[in-house]
Amino acid sequence: MTHNPFQIPIHDPILAFLLILSIILLSPIIMGRLKIPSIIGLIVAGVIIGPHGLFLLERNSSTILFSTIGLMYIMFLAALELDLHDFRQNRNRSLIFGALTFSLPFSVGVLACRYVLGFEWIPTILVSSMFSTHTLLSYPIASRLGLGRNETVTVAVGGTIITDTAVLLVLAGITGLASGEANLLYWGKLLFSLSAFSFLVLWGFPRIGAWFFKNIEGEKTAHYIFVLTMVFFAGFLAEISGVEAIIGAFLAGLALNSLIPHKSVLMNRIEFTGNSLFIPYFLISVGMLVDLRVLLQGWGALTVAIVLTVVALVGKWLASLITGFLFKYTKHQTNLLFGLTSAHAAATIAVVTVGYDLEIIDENVLNGTILLILITCLVASFVTEKSGRTLALNEERESKQEDNEQQIILATVKNIDNMTSILDLATFMKESHIKEPIHVLRVAEERVGFERYIQKNTKILDEAASYAAASETEINVINRLDINVASGIHRVAKEINASHLLLGWKMQVTPSERIFGTTLEKLLSYTNQNIFVCNFKSPVNTFNRLVILVPSGAEREKGFYDWVNALDNLTKNLSAQQLIYSTELTKNYFESSFNEDSNDIPRQFKPFDDWEDFLIVTQELQEGDLLIIVSAHQYTISYNPYLDKVPSKLAKHFSERSFIIIYPEQYAIDALELSI
Repeated sequence: MTHNPFQIPIHDPILAFLLILSIILLSPIIMGRLKIPSIIGLIVAGVIIGPHGLFLLERNSSTILFSTIGLMYIMFLAALELDLHDFRQNRNRSLIFGALTFSLPFSVGVLACRYVLGFEWIPTILVSSMFSTHTLLSYPIASRLGLGRNETVTVAVGGTIITDTAVLLVLAGITGLASGEANLLYWGKLLFSLSAFSFLVLWGFPRIGAWFFKNIEGEKTAHYIFVLTMVFFAGFLAEISGVEAIIGAFLAGLALNSLIPHKSVLMNRIEFTGNSLFIPYFLISVGMLVDLRVLLQGWGALTVAIVLTVVALVGKWLASLITGFLFKYTKHQTNLLFGLTSAHAAATIAVVTVGYDLEIIDENVLNGTILLILITCLVASFVTEKSGRTLALNEERESKQEDNEQQIILATVKNIDNMTSILDLATFMKESHIKEPIHVLRVAEERVGFERYIQKNTKILDEAASYAAASETEINVINRLDINVASGIHRVAKEINASHLLLGWKMQVTPSERIFGTTLEKLLSYTNQNIFVCNFKSPVNTFNRLVILVPSGAEREKGFYDWVNALDNLTKNLSAQQLIYSTELTKNYFESSFNEDSNDIPRQFKPFDDWEDFLIVTQELQEGDLLIIVSAHQYTISYNPYLDKVPSKLAKHFSERSFIIIYPEQYAIDALELSI
């Protein structure tokens, strides 16, 4: 039996999916022409094609499935894009804002529901809790504008998880009261299950993730599927613990944050899939809930709808205004906070649906809530777009005014094995505001049959370009033929005026290299630029602490700021910490001579000045540590003859662990001057 593909509502899965994809494709184009946020276009499209519009599509199980995935994706991405350093630093602000954005809308809601709409106490508490919740519907706008790690966004995201958790706990209490189960045992079970669930996700997921990324090579399909599996497993654990799955998705994002650096290939794939399909599908499904016919059902329904909408917006605006005043935010920051937290969708739907099913609220409240969802989503989108764009422009203007030397990174790759790690390191070290691409070089030596080596170079560089493209990292590949590798690197570094050279570590030294010098030794004699020699035995994203050994006098060298800033960028992108072994003078210089961003890095210092016995430090390394040794060029201020022995010591005792040796750019001092 054949079916009519043009039947309304559409049941043909091919045509239904074609319609959704067409909306996702055309909505941003049309809204862009009208200078309207694309999110609004998706919601309005959902209103038009939904059951309360032209009824082209039903809100069936497949729609609900994709919608649920999209909502969880929003929460997961919000946690994944958090700067954990800022999140920890601003946790008190997030707690304060979370308390305000829950209590103020709730209090205003109690007054309105009790004394304006005349509700009984249980409906009043339920509906008032609905005002306290919000959905990060406009978060993709902030993320698209590059504000994912802005302090205001961090506070908004932290406040979201606090207020939504509180609201869902209130909902659980109301449900227990309605069913007669809200006794001490009920609350004890709920708190125990939530504690166990949170511990399992926040403690267990990072360890499982670190093991998986270390043992499964390459950031291919397996990594992406693994991440999605963990997100939905966390969502399922949240549901059986008594709260909504979005809480689990958010905690999964926090747990995996440090394992998925913001500039990595995997992060790009996660964002691309979510922003291209799942999140737009969720926004369309939100529109499909809206029934504009509530406006025609008499003054009773319209009055309820207006009161609910006004109270929802006023409560969130007051919370944002007071928070902005307490933390001295600018007008645009305060508006962004309001824009991010004024949309009501996901948890609001959960609250009102449960209340309606339990006959706590009537159809007027249900229909009024649908109108509230439409208006608050539109307001949130407009406000976030306008204030976010202004903030983004201001941040870009400030970054252009920074008086920093141009950072130009030259990464040399020898084979496929070290290519991904070297590129990851270069990407994570790079200053975000610098537009210069990362230069990727492979040198072939002039010898008999060099054509074969040129072809090999081309293949490896093509792989590097493909890998960089997957993370949207701009690179410039350079295929060079020279008399030896060191000469080729030196020539290219001079041509592009490179400030940072990244090399792979070579464990074995050939007899000719013992006589004529290794590539590294030649480079050290050719140049004074910053050189990073890297030996990676684990993927870069699996490190959670940088253990840095700094020689005495390093703070007086020219390249001090360069390598510190590079490691700070690496630390931020990995959401890691720093353990620094140095002299007391160097420690004091760290604490007094850097800007506020650098001082935000979580650093711990330990006294160290015994390079004869530096391997004792390596015995204290833990799983997930990256050892970084700051060395020096010969005849410079921080040079110590024992530094020359560090590479051989590492090769002998530390070959199976990851480490980086840094030779900072330094003011060269003539050896004759030192002998006088």
